[in-house]
Amino acid sequence: AQKTNQQSIDKLYTMEQTVLVSWSILLVIFATVLVMSLLMILPAVILILLRMKRMPEISLAGTV
Repeated sequence: AQKTNQQSIDKLYTMEQTVLVSWSILLVIFATVLVMSLLMILPAVILILLRMKRMPEISLAGTV
């Protein structure tokens, strides 16, 4: 009984490690996609905001 108990504990530990590895891979992929998206979007947003500040005629302020 002791040996089967230890075997089931070992199996659970292996399953837990496998699940954790797959989740960590998914989280790394998600974080990479998020960072790359921000690096693509933020410079364009900053550029648009700076141009709107410099040239108020293209700004939407005061049109409503």
